[in-house]
Amino acid sequence: MSEITSNRTSDQQSQAQSSYRSIALHWWLVLPVAAQVLGAIGAISWLSWYHHRQTAATMGHQLRQETSLRISEYLTYRLSAPRHVVQLMAMDSQTGRVNWRDRRDRERRLIDYFTAMNGAVDNLAYGDRNGEFTAVELSPDLQSRHLQIVDPKTTAGRMQGFWLDPKTAQRTPLNQAPRNAFDPRSRPWYRSALAAGTLTWNPVFPLHVNPQVLALPISQPLRDRQGQVVGVVTSRLYLLALSQFLTQLPIGRSGLAFVMERNGHLIATSAQQSLFRQAQGPKGALNRLRAEEATNPAIRAAAHYLRRSPPVNRPTSNAPIARGSFPPNWDTPAQPQQEFVVATDQGSYLGQVTDIRQPGLDWQLVVLIPERDLQYFSQSQLRAILGVGGFMLVGVIAGGGWIVRRLSRPIQRLVQAAESVAAGNWHNRVPRSPIRELDRLTATFNRTIEQLAQSFQTLAYQAGHDPLTGLPNRHSFLQAITDCLTLHADSSHFQGAILFLDLDDFKWINDSLGHWAGDQLLQLVAEQLQAQLSPDQLLGHFGGDEFAILLPTVPPGDGGKACATRLQATLSQPFNLGGVEAFTRASIGITQIDPNFEPEALLRQAEIALYAAKQRGKCAYVWFSPNMHAQVVAHFQLASDLQRALARGELLLHYQPILVLSNQQIRGFEALMRWHHPQRGSVSPSEFVPIAEETGIIIELGWWALREACQQLQSWRDRYDWCADTVMAVNCSIRQLSVPNFVARVEEILQETGLPASLLALEITESLLLNLSPELRSTLDRLAILGVRWMIDDFGTGYSSLSYLHQLPLFGLKIDRSFIHSFDRQERARTIVAAIVHLGSQLGLQTTAEGVETIASIHLLQQMGCDAVQGFFYSPPTAPATLENWMVAWQQRLQPPRPKPHLTLVHAHGPSQPAHSASTSDRAAQGGAAPEIGPEIGPEIGPEIAPEIGPELERDAHALLPHAVDCSPELEPNAANSERQSPENNGQGDEPKTKTPATNRTLIETINRALHYVAERPDPIDQA
Repeated sequence: MSEITSNRTSDQQSQAQSSYRSIALHWWLVLPVAAQVLGAIGAISWLSWYHHRQTAATMGHQLRQETSLRISEYLTYRLSAPRHVVQLMAMDSQTGRVNWRDRRDRERRLIDYFTAMNGAVDNLAYGDRNGEFTAVELSPDLQSRHLQIVDPKTTAGRMQGFWLDPKTAQRTPLNQAPRNAFDPRSRPWYRSALAAGTLTWNPVFPLHVNPQVLALPISQPLRDRQGQVVGVVTSRLYLLALSQFLTQLPIGRSGLAFVMERNGHLIATSAQQSLFRQAQGPKGALNRLRAEEATNPAIRAAAHYLRRSPPVNRPTSNAPIARGSFPPNWDTPAQPQQEFVVATDQGSYLGQVTDIRQPGLDWQLVVLIPERDLQYFSQSQLRAILGVGGFMLVGVIAGGGWIVRRLSRPIQRLVQAAESVAAGNWHNRVPRSPIRELDRLTATFNRTIEQLAQSFQTLAYQAGHDPLTGLPNRHSFLQAITDCLTLHADSSHFQGAILFLDLDDFKWINDSLGHWAGDQLLQLVAEQLQAQLSPDQLLGHFGGDEFAILLPTVPPGDGGKACATRLQATLSQPFNLGGVEAFTRASIGITQIDPNFEPEALLRQAEIALYAAKQRGKCAYVWFSPNMHAQVVAHFQLASDLQRALARGELLLHYQPILVLSNQQIRGFEALMRWHHPQRGSVSPSEFVPIAEETGIIIELGWWALREACQQLQSWRDRYDWCADTVMAVNCSIRQLSVPNFVARVEEILQETGLPASLLALEITESLLLNLSPELRSTLDRLAILGVRWMIDDFGTGYSSLSYLHQLPLFGLKIDRSFIHSFDRQERARTIVAAIVHLGSQLGLQTTAEGVETIASIHLLQQMGCDAVQGFFYSPPTAPATLENWMVAWQQRLQPPRPKPHLTLVHAHGPSQPAHSASTSDRAAQGGAAPEIGPEIGPEIGPEIAPEIGPELERDAHALLPHAVDCSPELEPNAANSERQSPENNGQGDEPKTKTPATNRTLIETINRALHYVAERPDPIDQA
């Protein structure tokens, strides 16, 4: 007993000694931690101070740079609208689209331009050398439009004002006192534009109706087709919007910005103050305020600094722009030039100046940021950091030993629990600890274990279900098909079906209402579809707008038709998307479940059937058939081959000539792409062009075709004189037009090939105008300014608005071949073609008829006034070498004078002179047309073949050319001639024997065929 007691005592003493040694070790462990904390606090304090200085400098520089660039971009955008409309009016004057000398045409065009700009400009005006003036502008309150007219003849030089109705453009005289005589030739914008000879900005001036508003005009001389100046057109911009933009623009916390002219006058400022100062006296006039006179001390200090120290990289010269040219940086935002620091009573400001320079315009943009805005940490904050660090250091030293002792047991428990979880036991939990941090750690650990368990369950669920609709996904759906096949594996009469459903025009919902509305629509569709299915039928969602339905059993002979019809009827009802009614339709592909196929193959068959339903039209359902798979594979193979067709040299261009109807001269050519597949041979463009559009390779093919066509035309221009002014027409895809650098690429190709821009015509389909975006409209305008011609292809077959015909810079219309093919036989087609030709003539657009194949069509088009034609009547689309031979022959037929057709028939026993000779001149004398049918048909027919020319040939000749051929009445019938040549009369008759060799009969047949050819198809050149 005493031994046991001694052992316990020794154990307690050893534990006490061990505990004593442990406490000492804990404290030794705390001291290095305290030293590390102290060092960390010092390092953090120094790094915070240093980082603050670096961050303040960097943020100040970035803030000034970003603010300057945003303001310069806004200025470039605001200044581009009046410049573009002035350039467009000048271009319309040079091309003759607008007759500025005609007062009505001038007023109508100015109203159209002003309406098209939709508020981007505040004024459009025109003045000519005779003192006439016409302007369309916004009222001072910006709520209405006014028309102002000055005519020295009718208004005695005084300005008349009218209010314009925004819908009907009907004018109403304004009730205002008559102003003094107004002469546009004395205005600064008129004189400066004539002096510059090109587009230029004019001096800023206050409005006479509202002196508190500054206006910036831009003007350009207008020239007619002969290059003579007919007047000056101008547009102006109210600068009040610039001040409003600067006021609303956030510049740090309390930064400011202002714009001033080089002479110091303020243009706009973010500080809310007037830009004018009143002269001394109670009724003193308003004068423009200089930046050095501003009430804001920062603006005054910056203006004084810039006056003393101008920017170092400021351009030293402001040379005028050459006539007819434009500076290269019209639309390029100005880059910040110089940073500086100015001091005021309110503190220091970090400034930056940017020069805004265009012809006639020299501004300075100044951005000022107070240094106090960049002070994120003060000295008191730094002292607070040091105080907290010191407190933490004391806490570490004071409680480190106790914390270290209490940490060992909870940490050990956490380690054991973590090892248990690693072994797969998700139910083990750690008991709570009296230490708060450890208690939070244990609670977090326990919650983490619970969340992990729930996450694994959620992942297992999400692996088989769609997160948006909660429906089974593709993996679960395939597993359900497998289970269905396994369940009915022994059934010989098993009939099931798989429906693959896709919403029509679902992308339109996302694009118009947003993806949130699209997700809501998918959820509602899933609910409606699920409500129409029985419990044994499975609905799955594969992402996007694709759904699949598994029908384990279907009635005999139904094949899933009843279910498909029911689902389509359900989806035809409107869906409420946040107060907006949305309508949708569904296309469905159906396949029968065949146990001989794998689930993936069955689902693929349903997808192929859905693809066929999409091709047949919206809201349709189609059953799968084996030939559908072959078609899909062939379509895919053709798309794959098309990707490599250009690199392999399988694509080439054929060209079809376009001829002027008035003189049959070659106006130009249309480039048409052809694909010679190595296995399939010639592939129709109607087959591979939609594939190219779908895959996006149409962009690459379009650039290749454009370059090839330009090179070919330039080659013909170098070789043939008559090709000097011919135009090359190239079709342009909507996807190619949407390329951001489309205009630059076209200009690059023109420079590379040397082809003038005016000889390139790009053809766009009429359906493109239906959804013409502002970006595409800008592309058309920029290319028109470059000189490229625009034509609408297949006109009359789309759904475009006729309003675009006078707004877009179009050159001509191409009448679709579907109207020309039968319009010589159908009155309705002729009426449509005549209307299109008349419309093009009234709008000044060239009209070209495609698909001309008969001379009757040419006659009708000539009568209607069509400008040009193309079609198989002249030449089909052919390779360049073949077309060159045709062009050479065609030009040779056009140039020399052509003899009239002459056919002479001589009697067998008549004199050497012809019995009768008739030509087209005889026919013209009798009142008929005189078609030139080519060279003279043969020599005179001698006596040796005259017996063969009898009543048959005479009758045919009179029927075909009644006024051009007249057979002699002395010719005997063939029967009499036959008697003379019979063996019975051989050598016995009074008349000598006449031979009829086979060559003579062949010649007679050739003449007969020539007569038929001339009557049915006279030469189009001679008919003109």
